[in-house]
Amino acid sequence: MRYKLLVKSNPSSSAKEEDFNKWYDQVHLGQILDLPGFIAAERFIFGDTQLRGTPEPTHRYLVIYDIETDDLQSSIAAMRERLGTPRLSVSDAIDTPNAWTEIFVALAKGPAYATQKKATSP
Repeated sequence: MRYKLLVKSNPSSSAKEEDFNKWYDQVHLGQILDLPGFIAAERFIFGDTQLRGTPEPTHRYLVIYDIETDDLQSSIAAMRERLGTPRLSVSDAIDTPNAWTEIFVALAKGPAYATQKKATSP
């Protein structure tokens, strides 16, 4: 089965933002991708252009992890087991208590798919 783990977070302070990004990019993503079932990760920052009426974000950073496994519980158990060890470090540059996580299950059974709007003539 295919899953997406969404993690929203912030640096622990504006002074730690550079450390936060360095830790995420150079340490944490690789540690997460060493977990069973975790196959890809992509980081984002809140964009300047938003849909109308979008309030200021509570979290400026987002990571989307792709997970493929028939045993999600084992993948999550491995994450919990490693968390806080050298195999899955936690930096003081991340505001851990206020991080937000959710896991979504893919609806499609096969490869990812998308629909495309047909171009219309003016």
